[in-house]
Amino acid sequence: MGKRILVAYASRYGSTAEIARVIGEVLRGQGYDVEVVSVKEARDVGAYRAVIIGSSLRVFHLLPEAIRFARRHRFALAGMPTAYFAAGLMMKDATPENLRRAEAMLNPLRKIKKPVATALFPGRLQISGLERPWRFYFRRLSPIPEGDYRDWDAVKEWAVELAGKL
Repeated sequence: MGKRILVAYASRYGSTAEIARVIGEVLRGQGYDVEVVSVKEARDVGAYRAVIIGSSLRVFHLLPEAIRFARRHRFALAGMPTAYFAAGLMMKDATPENLRRAEAMLNPLRKIKKPVATALFPGRLQISGLERPWRFYFRRLSPIPEGDYRDWDAVKEWAVELAGKL
C-alpha cells in the first residue's frame, strides 16, 4: 500500500475533475503515488492508504454518486485517512452564510466517515456546456456571470496541507 492515494471525484461538467487532477499533481510532487479517477471508475479502495473524495455542488447538494461511492466503500474508508472537497458556484462569494451552507452539504459524507480535512472551492460556469434548462437559467435569471472562479492557489495550498495529514 505504501504511499498510494486515491482521489475520486464526481463531476458533471469537468470543473471538479480538473480540481481533482491538480490535487493529484500536488500530492505526486509530495512523493505520493496518486490515482485520480471518477467515483464511477474507482474500484478497490482498500488498495490505498488514503482516499480523497471530491464532488460538485449542484442545487445545494453533493452529487449523489459521490455519496454512493462513500457508502459502498465505508468499511474500507473506516480504516484510512479520508478527506473531502467540494466545488460550486456558491463559493464564488465565500460569505459566512455560503460557507456555512456549503459546509453543511458535506454532512452526508461526514456521517459515513469523519474526514481528516475538508475544502470548499469555487467552480466554473461555462453556460454553453450546460443542459438546456440550466442554460436558460444562467443566461436569463442568474446573477452569476459566466467565468472560471476556481482559485488554483487555494487548491494547491490545500493539497500541500493535506499531504501532511495523510
